[in-house]
Amino acid sequence: MSIIERALAKAKQEDRVAVEKAEGLAHRQEEAGRSMDLAGGGEARGHEAESGGGGDGAGAGRSPAVVGAGLRANAAPVSPSFVGETPPTVAAPVAALTAERAQSARLGTALDATTCASSGPAVPPLLCVEDLCCAFDVSKPFLNRLLEREPRRWLKAVDGVSFEIPRGETFALVGESGCGKSTVARLIVGLYEPSAGRIVFDGHDLARVTRSAERQKLRRRFQMIFQDPYASLNPRWRVERIIAEPIRVFGLERDERKIHAGVAELLSQVGMSPADGTKYPHEFSGGQRQRICIARALANRPEFLVCDEPTSALDVSVQAQILNLMRDLQDELGLTYLFISHDLAVVRHMANRVGVMYLGRIAEIADSRTLFARPRHPYTRMLLATIPSLAMRGQRADLVRGEVPNPITPPPGCSFHPRCALADERCRREAPLLRALGGGQQVACHAVEEGRDHE
Repeated sequence: MSIIERALAKAKQEDRVAVEKAEGLAHRQEEAGRSMDLAGGGEARGHEAESGGGGDGAGAGRSPAVVGAGLRANAAPVSPSFVGETPPTVAAPVAALTAERAQSARLGTALDATTCASSGPAVPPLLCVEDLCCAFDVSKPFLNRLLEREPRRWLKAVDGVSFEIPRGETFALVGESGCGKSTVARLIVGLYEPSAGRIVFDGHDLARVTRSAERQKLRRRFQMIFQDPYASLNPRWRVERIIAEPIRVFGLERDERKIHAGVAELLSQVGMSPADGTKYPHEFSGGQRQRICIARALANRPEFLVCDEPTSALDVSVQAQILNLMRDLQDELGLTYLFISHDLAVVRHMANRVGVMYLGRIAEIADSRTLFARPRHPYTRMLLATIPSLAMRGQRADLVRGEVPNPITPPPGCSFHPRCALADERCRREAPLLRALGGGQQVACHAVEEGRDHE
């Protein structure tokens, strides 16, 4: 074997090992990780991606109507919204978080408040997310890396996110663009596969549900409303076929007359006419298309809806109609929402509890009223300071500073410290952990822990 062949073989072997470590897919690492992981996570198994039916013709596109039924998602999709480089250590996305959690256990920190097993509510939450991580491979092609002698590079879009959602309530995730909100939503519904952590839905660990029939039955209980109502609807399908797709895929009804009657009822439920079922998506306005998306999401009678910025592409007047419709449906059907948004006014109207994300991590979790009345994390205060107000004239320029760092090469320690006026040496060196405060509020900030936020 020549020197070049040996170099190629060695490089390919290193690539395989790096992928296994970064994605958490190696069985050896899974067994070792289970013994160290506090939340019982560390596994990464396949989730099912959205289902697509056949088109009207040979080139018909696939519709994202049924989340969780059909194709499997790639283990490490490359997100086009992130560009840049990462540190050369490929095992860091998973190993660093595991070591951090193990250290926090030895120090006796208050991580119990963020885990499902230790939160101890009278009624278990419908959804529980524990130490969820997702690393995207943003490396150069293999030959480029071989010639330039560069390792694989990883983007930690989600880095140890934990929260829970009780039945019948709305939990909102807010933050600037690129903080990982939509990635969390796609991880929960199975469009992306997590690198580490657990997603527990109604007591079932989604990574451990391997039987197809059981997984299909579980996936039927939640759905997703996408951000762009036009892009999420198949332009070649009539509205009736779009809404009926989940009914057919999950086998809820076989009689075509009953399916037709069910679609008409769903259209009426979201404020549209049953006659609209014969039209195509391009014949409707943006608000009407979002109503069609909501009707499709309700077609398989779910208990849990993931709403990924459902009103961001709509006019303000139409936003109010859609939000009121979602509130009415929640009261009528007992739905549970994960609401993703960057509009704080919308979040205040919709959410029972709010989680603030920054660069892939949770900065603060609190009840909606508590968060808007008494925010503790400096980043939360900065977000609230951006809300237009006559009382804040002349102060906003002092409160809002800096830009979001490159998510591929985040700053060491607390990722918010370059923009924080309260940052000290500890903030630059040590990443804060999410700690429980009074009143159910949780904050990941050294300044709050040390009482420096009141200075």
